[in-house]
Amino acid sequence: MQKQRNPRIDILRGALILSVIVGHIVIGSIHTQPIRYAIYAVHMPLFIVLTGFLVNTQWLQGASVKTISARYWGRVVKPFIPAFAFFTGVLMLHALQEHRLTMSWVVESLVSPYYHLWFIPTLLIWVAALAVLLRVQTRFSLVLVMVLLICAATSYFWAAFQVVDLPKPFSVLLSKKVVYFFGFFVLGVLLRRMLQRLTQGSPSRVGNLLFNTMPAVVIIVLCTVAAALYAAHIGYVKSPERALAWLVLNVGLAILCIRWFNNYTPNVPKAKATVWWLGGLEAMGRLSLPIYLWHVLPLFLLKGFEVHIQTPLPYYVLSIASSIAITALIIGLEHRSPMLNRWVYGMPDRKVY
Repeated sequence: MQKQRNPRIDILRGALILSVIVGHIVIGSIHTQPIRYAIYAVHMPLFIVLTGFLVNTQWLQGASVKTISARYWGRVVKPFIPAFAFFTGVLMLHALQEHRLTMSWVVESLVSPYYHLWFIPTLLIWVAALAVLLRVQTRFSLVLVMVLLICAATSYFWAAFQVVDLPKPFSVLLSKKVVYFFGFFVLGVLLRRMLQRLTQGSPSRVGNLLFNTMPAVVIIVLCTVAAALYAAHIGYVKSPERALAWLVLNVGLAILCIRWFNNYTPNVPKAKATVWWLGGLEAMGRLSLPIYLWHVLPLFLLKGFEVHIQTPLPYYVLSIASSIAITALIIGLEHRSPMLNRWVYGMPDRKVY
């Protein structure tokens, strides 16, 4: 019998995908535009914590490499291929027209995909690393500490690292996105393990503190203080205070979110009238992968014609309207075609997921 899906997880994931879309629409630097600064402070760390939390580590530890590859090929890689082919193909045509198309350009596009597409190959790297860590039975708390130390060291010596001219594959693997965010991926795995031990009656002291004894108001206060400190440091200049505030804010929000959706009680009769926007967020969360891959399409075209530079107001009107349209289209076409299920949604057939 299949476990009932927790709608709160989908609502949270939908809210995070919505923040991704808004962050991509808004014009301006992440460091100076307040809306983008706020969104980029939390949306990817929380989404990655949630991704790590949802990984079935028991299955991953026992499954063969072939089984793991087949699962992620169908659910992740297949939907990624058409998006990658489209965006890279258009950029390749532009590079060809402008006489910039070289073998190094092709290699760089393969190793470091366009804009938002970085997340999918990076996720596969994280899953592979997690599978290895599970097989050697590594303590995830130790892994998390090591990642934090590595991040702190690379932040401190980042200027020195940038001087070294590494081959593109190595520079990508050592990039901030891969290394920094792996810590949040591991945090998600660790929090799920703590929660599982708690429900099984053998909680760790930290797990019991985070999910049981510590009042939610304490975490909310910590998050509020951290958010205020982070907001006060808006700008290009990085500081240890801002980094610490960012870390406390995201860890605190991750714990609050997990506590919230873990308190969901299934099989409770639903109210007659469901709030429409919650239903919309739930659908966006359920279809977060195709929405993430394709929401950039209208922005890609608008920014390609420099509409955002020449006429900002029409750009906002068109980008918002087209983003709503493409999201609605993806939701509306779910389960309409076996081919779309495989190559857009990552679903092999019409089953209840």
